[in-house]
Amino acid sequence: MSIMRWGGCGMWVEQHSSSRSFDDRRHGEGQTGPGGLTPARDGAAQGPPEDVAPPEPARHIHLHSFRANPFAVRDALYAARATTERLLLIDDAWALELVLAEIMNNIVEHGYGEGDEGTIFLTLTLQGNDLVCTVGDFGPELPTACLNGERPPPDPGDLPDGGFGWFLIRDLAQDLHYDREEGRNRLTLRFPLANPA
Repeated sequence: MSIMRWGGCGMWVEQHSSSRSFDDRRHGEGQTGPGGLTPARDGAAQGPPEDVAPPEPARHIHLHSFRANPFAVRDALYAARATTERLLLIDDAWALELVLAEIMNNIVEHGYGEGDEGTIFLTLTLQGNDLVCTVGDFGPELPTACLNGERPPPDPGDLPDGGFGWFLIRDLAQDLHYDREEGRNRLTLRFPLANPA
């Protein structure tokens, strides 16, 4: 079930209790029948075995797409902070904001390039005891050196401006995962909830 509500900052926020991703819903994959049961090939519904508790479904709490420019990134960060401020410990909330700012500003500056305001996608999902953040774009493929830490931490004396972004992202984010499919980059990371259910 999906509920659209006004989330401020000029956007709508969708809340639902589906375990399917935004892409799955868009393409009609992962369809379920009444009560969330998956239809079997012979038409009968199949659910989990009676002695196994079903996993808690993921809940998207923030779906947002916006133009890749600094002002839109600022607004997206404000909306993400407003959405998550009561879910995370204060240190994790600041780390989340810093990591998202670094990722999205890198997309603006390096992903699309000057004069090309492509689209950035931001999804925040409650999954188990974690807040799962996914940032996507249709820019060029992310260089592997950004993620695998091949480069040592930068020397502050050698950098006139910037250069710490990916070091901070790798240091502050948990379970950092990158994939690229059909020209779309997707970077996923996790932060622990302050009060897990």
